[in-house]
Amino acid sequence: MDAMRRTYDIGIKPVNSEEYWEPCDLIRPIAPKIFKPPGRPRKTRTEAGRPPPPPQPNNAEKEHNTEQPQVPPPQELTLEERRVNIVL
Repeated sequence: MDAMRRTYDIGIKPVNSEEYWEPCDLIRPIAPKIFKPPGRPRKTRTEAGRPPPPPQPNNAEKEHNTEQPQVPPPQELTLEERRVNIVL
């Protein structure tokens, strides 16, 4: 425990401005390059921000329209009936 206290015993005091910095011979750090990734940005929405899905109908409501009435196929007209329809 003593070693830990001695390690953190030395504190770094804040300096008012850059003119009070001590010069050193180390290389200055280089900032990383800023780039914009290609494509459309991702959505930042979360699950908590989504509205709840609409309620699902129960089976009785789904099945009320499953049986469609049987419609008879249209009857083909004879040649004479076609001619009459065209003249009218």
